[in-house]
Amino acid sequence: MATKAARTDSKTIDAGSRMSWEVLETCAAVQSRSVAKGGPPRPASQAEDVSKTIAVRSKTRVKSDHPTLRIRPNLLNLPLTDTRLMERLQRARLFRDSLGPYEAEVICGPESDLHKTYDDCKKNPDHAHFKPVRAFTFGDMPLPYRNPGLYRLLQILAFLTVRVSVATVSDKRKGTQNEVFKKVESCNRFLRYGTGRVSGVQVFNTRQGKHCACPECLQSDAPQMTWGFVDVITAKHVVFYQDEARATTCRWGYDGDDSAEINLIGFKAKFSVNETDDWCKLRCVSHDVKLLSKLEKNLTKYNSSALELYDSWRMSKKKSPPKFIAIVSHPHGCPKQISFGFLRKRVNVGGVDLKYIYTAATCHGSSGASVFLLGRDGRNGLYNQIHSGMNKDESEKVTPNYGNFSVAVSH
Repeated sequence: MATKAARTDSKTIDAGSRMSWEVLETCAAVQSRSVAKGGPPRPASQAEDVSKTIAVRSKTRVKSDHPTLRIRPNLLNLPLTDTRLMERLQRARLFRDSLGPYEAEVICGPESDLHKTYDDCKKNPDHAHFKPVRAFTFGDMPLPYRNPGLYRLLQILAFLTVRVSVATVSDKRKGTQNEVFKKVESCNRFLRYGTGRVSGVQVFNTRQGKHCACPECLQSDAPQMTWGFVDVITAKHVVFYQDEARATTCRWGYDGDDSAEINLIGFKAKFSVNETDDWCKLRCVSHDVKLLSKLEKNLTKYNSSALELYDSWRMSKKKSPPKFIAIVSHPHGCPKQISFGFLRKRVNVGGVDLKYIYTAATCHGSSGASVFLLGRDGRNGLYNQIHSGMNKDESEKVTPNYGNFSVAVSH
């Protein structure tokens, strides 16, 4: 998950490191003016970050030197006279707009179209407030929050994050009879993208005598006897109903275009009763025993690290209300990136956080990503929040990410 540089940084900061939230919260005051304007916390190496981000579409097209996405020049410079491409993008845009405030990504053609949607992004044209997880180091943390425990936790969160892709539209969705859906259905290939996080792993072996439940094994004379379930939390508007769950693939480890394609196959799902709650607990299957073991170990590490970090923050004598937000997602269905921001508002009913509103950068494709709030117990099943969408009116008045919001996931 981490690069060699990141692992070196981790070893360096571990030596003799002690938590000091008093200092961190004092330093955080430096960011207050940026927060008041709706801006995200800026890393110290902002100038370097900007130079490494995707070259935006401008009067002169520039070949990207982005270390993770490595977008091919022919995609960046694709002429607008390609009518088939423009038609596909237009259909995808219609469907995307029909989702309202939600931030799923949509394409109606080959996966290479995702790079075009990334390049043409209107919300975050230069994606300057995102950092590829492959290149994410301790020095990229916003200065007031450069804490070893927090850095390690975000690395594990990135490890557990997957890209979610859905290859069908359920007729259970509202409005599936309108013209937008009819145009989408006429596409030769349709895919909807979001983000999810592994929330549970269950492994079966030959001693238990239970064969794999995936469609392939159910039809096979020799089904796999060593396999497992992987539970993934994502957004309901990404995976809406059981037929969509069965048409879902979760790609793990998609940190760059050269990453190996390792997929978890959707099997079934549980959904929020109210559409506004917007969560989905997707169950996937995998025959990859080594991957199942890695996910299980890192999920255990995530829970213990989150508790340790929370206890340290809670015991601080000068702790302030939770503010720091971190999100790991797959913007536009492209390789995994991390973004930071601040909490603007917390909707709390009966002691339960129902919704966060924050400034951490997100794009289409970020829907379903876990939202980490420093100062909340982030263990699995406790205070789980996933990114859902943005309030367009607020974002247009202040900054593009000013109205981003999450929803709570029920236990």
